Amino acid sequence: MQRQRAFTIIELLVVIAIIAVLIGLLFPVLGAIKRNARQTENSSVVRGVIQSMITYSGSNRNFFPGFDGFTFADNTADTTNASAHGQCPEGRYWIMLTENYTTADALISPSESKSPWQRDAVTKDNYSFAMLNLAGNPTVVTPAATDTHAYRREEWRNQQNPLAPLVTDRIADPPNFTPGDPTTYLSIHDGSEEGKWIGSIGFGDLSVDFSDTSVVETRFAGYRNQADDIFTPGDGTGTGAEPYKNAQVTYSAVNQPNG
Repeated sequence: MQRQRAFTIIELLVVIAIIAVLIGLLFPVLGAIKRNARQTENSSVVRGVIQSMITYSGSNRNFFPGFDGFTFADNTADTTNASAHGQCPEGRYWIMLTENYTTADALISPSESKSPWQRDAVTKDNYSFAMLNLAGNPTVVTPAATDTHAYRREEWRNQQNPLAPLVTDRIADPPNFTPGDPTTYLSIHDGSEEGKWIGSIGFGDLSVDFSDTSVVETRFAGYRNQADDIFTPGDGTGTGAEPYKNAQVTYSAVNQPNG
């Protein structure tokens, strides 16, 4: 009668060791797959926000929420519910929400835990994404050296500009943030180390890049900037008003250059 051979203790330990090594190799791969899926989902959310803005522009002289080409929406009860006026992301998001161009959940990144809007004033606790900074003199519309932000307002409309960042991921709350110094930036997607900002950058043509840098090529008012930091104001080149033909996003209130 043939005896059935069993595993020895050494063979069993070898099998366990091999399984442990395979698991150790598999975990980073699964983690990368999960991160990539979350990043793709995040970019889809940003694209959805811009699509909502484009839809809104059809009834606002082709301009996006908060500005109609002449004036900004006021922070009154019938416009932005005292959230902020149209220069501020809070006010612009409030318009989109109350007029049903988007939903509360659609403004929150899959990488963040936020409180969905509940029919009151919008705060930065209700949304994840920075918007193009429109701060400046609201009565001056034509771009001029005296109102450098007017260049951005010219891009705050549906022009299908593939080099105009409109909605982007913000910077996480960095302890040593310095505008213009990307080595001090932190990302909500990877806040483990300063200088590792990554995030979604959504452009006027509905394209969205999940970028590993905040320095990208932009074009504002016909001026092309090959290395434009979206979190820094006035980082263009040239004379007169040209240094201000650049992108800059703000996360909260009128002028918060760290996005």
